[in-house]
Amino acid sequence: MNKNENKVSLVLLASSLFLVSCGGSGSSVRGIQTLVEADFNNQTFIVKGTEQVADSFTFFNESKTGVELTGGFKNESFAKKTITWRIDNKKLHVTLDDGTGDYSFSREALNKNVFEGRIKGKSSFLHKALPIKLSDLDGKIFEFDLVLSSVSDPRGCIKRTLKVIKNKAFLKEVCTKESSKNITVEENVEEDSEYSNTLKFTYVNPVRKGDSIRIALASGDLNTVADVAFIYEYGKAENRKYNNVTFEKMTRVKNEAF
Repeated sequence: MNKNENKVSLVLLASSLFLVSCGGSGSSVRGIQTLVEADFNNQTFIVKGTEQVADSFTFFNESKTGVELTGGFKNESFAKKTITWRIDNKKLHVTLDDGTGDYSFSREALNKNVFEGRIKGKSSFLHKALPIKLSDLDGKIFEFDLVLSSVSDPRGCIKRTLKVIKNKAFLKEVCTKESSKNITVEENVEEDSEYSNTLKFTYVNPVRKGDSIRIALASGDLNTVADVAFIYEYGKAENRKYNNVTFEKMTRVKNEAF
């Protein structure tokens, strides 16, 4: 396994997510704790990367299999890999099924949703995705913090909002470098049947059939301010337009972008 692959392989458990230890209720319970299978069975975990590692979204299936989606890291591309995992000797052991490597992790619990470990002498944070339902977004409008956005935007967007009404979502953007500065994108939204605590947005436009965005709640509150992981899967495998795992800060507001 080369150096870059090693960085990507370790992303799941070897990075700092927002550098905060929020992510749900529960009192502080610092101290080394034994990992058990119930911590991971059918659960989603998300990590925000650093300069050394990429962002990631990983689902652990109860069958001891799963999938790891890793965001682009510098010049590295989006990766979607299957995994197998087990709990052994109080540690989580993960093997990437494509043969690019494996890793293990033991934790110090900050609270019931945030785990801290040390990789190569550096603290890293693993966040269990918080519960999220379609009803949590229904009737609400959210504005993206484009200054803090982890997505580079060559289109010159200065404002972006998301409004959800039942099972429909409306993304509105004001972008200075587009021919039409006011842009509306309509999507269908549903609770994801594949990954726990995840919502799936799919494009209504038939030209983009099959394109989707998944979101998972990393920390915060959808009634005020929330840190959300976005998992983009655009286009056919042989002609991907854009694939990534990124993190956005969304604030609940009263009005759409326009």
